[in-house]
Formats: sequence, structure tokens, C-alpha cells
Amino acid sequence: MLTILLVFYFIGDFSFISHVGFASVFMAFLYLSSVFITKRFTTSETWRPFEMPESSKGKAKKSPSNYMKLSLKKLFMYISLSALVILIFGLLITLIAEAIAVKSGLGTSFIGVTMLALVTSLPELSTVIAAVRIKSYTLAISNILGSNLIMVFLILPADLMFSQGLIINSIDTTAALALLSGIIITAIYCIGLLFRGTKRLLRMGIDSILVLVFYILSLTLFYHFR
Repeated sequence: MLTILLVFYFIGDFSFISHVGFASVFMAFLYLSSVFITKRFTTSETWRPFEMPESSKGKAKKSPSNYMKLSLKKLFMYISLSALVILIFGLLITLIAEAIAVKSGLGTSFIGVTMLALVTSLPELSTVIAAVRIKSYTLAISNILGSNLIMVFLILPADLMFSQGLIINSIDTTAALALLSGIIITAIYCIGLLFRGTKRLLRMGIDSILVLVFYILSLTLFYHFR
């Protein structure tokens, strides 16, 4: 999906419905289709990993009992309230980040792909840490990849609210580099998931080390092209 989005950046988007671009609608369609395909794939026997770490007997920790005792209705209510709090503070963080970008002279693109992206990723970080602590490793990696996937879907509502043309055509060099970096990093992790290497360095897998090195190099490029 990121690759398709990068292609639209190079060839340019065109109006589909009013001021909404075809690329935004198409990416939303791809997201919804991927969710449907993922649901079908997880219930089929097409391919399954040989052994998942959390499936080992006696290794997984129990989930917090106070949440397990709650009804499904209350659980949905709590997660909805948590999402509302994150949404409100997300708006505040965006305004602060814009002020920092102007006052520091670093520009909104550089601050957006670095500081703002880091701060808004903290909920995912806490979720991943919690999932790893209870040895639910599939949940952890699914949260990371799933959150990146839904960000592509959010291009559509962003385009709906964007009144200065088509939002895809307004992407600058820094954002395009961030998109390219996302494609490469995702590819590295996909290769790691498929081959499942056992070699580790500094308690990290080789794929994680490659991602870390590439991310640092990407930050250098973002600063150069800001």
C-alpha cells in the first residue's frame, strides 16, 4: 500500500469526488480490503507458523484478572473512552508541534516525521511493551503493523478536510522520503517474519538492527531535505 501511495506521489493524483482525490479513495478501499482478507486468512489453514513463542506451555503470563472479569460491553466502553482521551491530546500535540516547527525553523515536514511521529507513537509503544510483558508477541507485532496500515486509510478523511487541492499532490520531499523509508523498513520486517532467523546481536534480531540503522540514516536525510 505504501508503494502504491508513492506511485501516486510521482504520477500525481486527480479529482475523483469533488475535491477528494482518487488516490485517497483507492487507498481507503485497499485498507478495507486488506482487513477483510486478513480476517479470512487468519481463519484458514493456508499458512501457519510452526511454533509461536506465546503458544509454548507455561511461558505465557496471564492477562490482568481485573480486566478479564469485565463484560465485553464495559471493555468496549473503556477502550472508547481511552481513544477519546488520545484524540483530544493528539489535537493539542499537533498544535504544539506546529508552533515548535515555526519557532525552531525546522519546518513542519521535519517535525512531523520525527517529533510528532514519535510522540503520537507512544500509545503504540506502551501497548507493545504490555503485550511483550504478557508474552503475547503476535499481538505486539500486529499492533505495530496494523497501526501503520490504518494510517494509510486516514489519508481519506485528511483529504476530505483539506481545502487547498488534493492532499497527495501537496506531499513534499521530506514526506516522500518518509514514505520510501516506511516501505523499506516494512520490507525488512516482512523478510524477518518470513525467514524467522534465530541469530541475535545485542539481544535484538538482525532485522531489528537493520531497521534501527536505516531509521537513523533516514533521520539524517529528513534533516538534510527539510
